[in-house]
Amino acid sequence: MMTALKLYEITDQARDLKQLAEDNDLTPADIADTLEGIELEFNEKAIQIGNLLMNFTPFEKGLDDEIKRLQAKKKARQNRRNSIIEYLRSNMQKCGIKKIECPVFTISLRKAAAKVEIENEDALPGEYVTVKNTFAPDKKAILSALKEGQEIPGARLAEAKPALQIR
Repeated sequence: MMTALKLYEITDQARDLKQLAEDNDLTPADIADTLEGIELEFNEKAIQIGNLLMNFTPFEKGLDDEIKRLQAKKKARQNRRNSIIEYLRSNMQKCGIKKIECPVFTISLRKAAAKVEIENEDALPGEYVTVKNTFAPDKKAILSALKEGQEIPGARLAEAKPALQIR
């Protein structure tokens, strides 16, 4: 039983055949026949891979939808949990209850730590403000300038990989 060649094996065969053709070890008819067979095998394998890739997109979309659904469910559970905590805290505070013990756990109100509320950021003295600077190259502007022939220190125009498109 003969096993199907893998895509990289077909690619290696085509490369080897081209090298043999350059070394003039084969006749043009032999080269044409062999290349045609390799191309057919390559195309069949590429079509199989294309079919596989076509199935990825709906699966990934389904995963994205499920992630969104689960994130929404998690957020709803967190909101519900926080609401119940606030309900219990508020009522314990109103009743003046500081601690409730049971065999499994203890519920208690701790003294709240001080917190800062900023009323007007612009009015704060400089020593109480942290300045954050971010540095990010503007790749669109750099690409445009390089394509126009400008030289930009620290950047160069490079050839990107060809994009694979399956429709």
